[in-house]
Amino acid sequence: MDCENETFKERFFILSRCPETREEEALLDKLMKKQYGIEHYAVGVFGDNRGLIDSAVCKECGSWNVLFE
Repeated sequence: MDCENETFKERFFILSRCPETREEEALLDKLMKKQYGIEHYAVGVFGDNRGLIDSAVCKECGSWNVLFE
């Protein structure tokens, strides 16, 4: 969205379960940044409480502000 480029690098991660508390969310934030260098991501929930993390970054400008359509 920052540069209107439509090509971006997207990564997915499957969680065995979604964070249930703010402390778990904070730990997930810390681990994603430390282990993968990812600071911005979205978490979706499967019907069985597993989670899907989706992260994308623009290949042109490096922005994390990516619109999924």
